[in-house]
Parts: sequence; C-alpha cells; structure tokens
Amino acid sequence: MPRHLSELPTEESSAPKTHLLLLVSGLAGSPANWEVMMESLNLHADTSRVALLASGANTRTQTLHGIDTCGQRLAQEVQEYIMKHPSLERLSIVAHSMGGLVCRYFIGRAYDPATKRIAGLQPVHFFAMATPHAGCSGYGITQVPFFSLFDYVPLLGPLIRRAVAAMAPPLSALFMRRTGAQFFLHDREGGRPPLIERLSRDIKREGLFMTALASFITRTAYANSSGDHLISWPNSSLRRISELPKLPLGGIGVVRADPLDIAYWPNYCPQGAEPSWREQLREADSQDLSETAQLTSSSQHDQISRGDSALTLDMISRLQALPWRRVDVSFKGAKSWSSTHNLIQVTKRRWHYVGVGVGRHLARQFAIMEALEQQTSST
Repeated sequence: MPRHLSELPTEESSAPKTHLLLLVSGLAGSPANWEVMMESLNLHADTSRVALLASGANTRTQTLHGIDTCGQRLAQEVQEYIMKHPSLERLSIVAHSMGGLVCRYFIGRAYDPATKRIAGLQPVHFFAMATPHAGCSGYGITQVPFFSLFDYVPLLGPLIRRAVAAMAPPLSALFMRRTGAQFFLHDREGGRPPLIERLSRDIKREGLFMTALASFITRTAYANSSGDHLISWPNSSLRRISELPKLPLGGIGVVRADPLDIAYWPNYCPQGAEPSWREQLREADSQDLSETAQLTSSSQHDQISRGDSALTLDMISRLQALPWRRVDVSFKGAKSWSSTHNLIQVTKRRWHYVGVGVGRHLARQFAIMEALEQQTSST
C-alpha cells in the first residue's frame, strides 16, 4: 500500500497546525493524484500552519458507490483526522471533478448551524476544479462535450448524437452504478429529486448544502475552457452559455482569472450595494418556478429536450447566487490536449505534467488569501 500523501515531508515546525487543507479526487481517483499539487502547496503555502490531507476515503471503484456514500466516508475520514490533530481550527477544500460534488455533500451534512462550523472547523476557502456542478446531460450547459464530436459525422451525425445522448444515462448507470445515475440526474431514490439537484438547496433532515457552501469565506471555480471531453466549460465555471467570456488566443494553463477581490464578495462591496445571497436565492426560486411552468408546457417541450432543462437552470441560478471567482484554463495546443480533464489536476505526473502551472496558480492564490486572512485577523 502506498504511503498516504498527507505524510509527505513538509517544513518542520514545532507549532501545531491550525488549518486543514483537504484535497479530494474525482471518479476512480486516489491520494496519489494530488502528488504534484501538494508539491506546489508545500512550495508556496505556509505549511507550518497548514496541514495537507489528500483524502483516501474513496478510491478507484469505491467512487462508484454514489456521491452521498462517498461524502459519508469523507466525513468519517475528516472526523478521525481532526481527533488526531486537535489543534486544527479552520478548513479549506481543493476538489477535482466529482470530488467537488462529494465535498458539497460532506459539508452540507457536517455543517452545524449553531456554530456555523463544518466538522467543528471554521470554513475558509473552497476550490473546485473541473467539477460538474449541475450534473451531466446531452445538451446545453451540462452536455458532455464528447457528444458534440458526433456532429462532425457526415449526414448521420445529429442522429447519432441524439441516440448517444439518449443512451448515456442508462449506460452510465450500468457501468458507473449509483454514481453514474446521479451524474445524469436519473436517481430518484425514495421519490426524492436527484441528489445533485438537492445539493443546490438546504434539505431538512438531510443537509444544509447551500448554507454550508455559503459559509466559506471564498469560493473559486477552475474550469477547462476547451478540450475537456467530460465536463463542459459552462458547467464547471457556473455560467450560462451566453455568459462565457472571450478568451485570449493561445496560452497553456490559466488564461483568464477574475480579480481576487471577487472571491471575497460581498466583503468588498459597499453596505447594501448587493442583495444577500439568501435574497438572490429567493429571486432564483421565483424565476425558476416561472421558467419551469413555461418550459414544461407542450409548446416548449423541444426546448427542454434540446437545450437546458428547467432543473439545470434552477441549479445554475442557485449556485450563481453565491459569489464565485472564476479561473479559466486552456491546454489547447498541448501534446496531451485530449486528456485535459486530468491535466488541470496533473492526475499522473508522467502524462499530465503540462498542467503543473494550474496547481502552482492555485497554490499561490491560496497563499495570498491566507496572508490576507492573517493581516485581517491581526488588525
């Protein structure tokens, strides 16, 4: 059994660590996928204060057991780690792909509204990398980009694409079991809405998923702008297609990033300049009810089947009610462009090292935000 990456050597310090930085991989992942990222964090972050934990709670085929099951295992792992390190006071998260959904389930279940803490720790920073925030589908914001390749097949391309999109949910459930069904929002266990949809709400007796996500001081979404055949750019960057920005031509790695101040909204906004996230959620609710009524009418049926469903628009509206800093990434022109989904994490050093710049960017941003937090707490 390989040595757990949280045991990799860092700078020696006699002071107890107070900040837990949790790293969570996606489908079929393992702690080893964070090796390069942890090197960047060790280089840039203050490891005398920060404990790095690459989660080993869900590896390989365990990730097929469902996002909720994986979230429960992650919660147990974090609780055990905190018990062994009682000096920990704060929590930040870096998650790749499905790991972002697993973490959103974990924090919603572990959030205590009385203390506003997660597993007893103060939530600080949440980083999601190439995460399918609104699930997967054949069209629109959440379409699996791979499906669009069939459009280039002469004559029969559109027909093949529609057939593949229709077959994807049952095949995903067949090969990826509960997790596959959850990805495509085809899980309705006990008559409940799909799990990923529930993650965009506070669900009584299940989890305060949105309140927990809102409790982090900052949220950052790293998104592949092209070449990711699994997760679309709008989905991972939490934008509607019409909201996607124009990017500069060329460049490998981070090609566009919102100003760092945006990660701290509304702290940098004048009092009363922006509605609270709860008010925006209420507005999203009323809009979604109206959109749902319109889209589910017979005259709008084709819009649902070919574009964004009311469920997708609902989730995006809710998640957009929270402030997110968006960092857009491109590997166009890189030799291993076809594996872009793994390049953003550097899943395997040998095959994906061209993506190391993204990890360094994240590590530097984390270090800067930590320095800002230290300055704020000392004044």
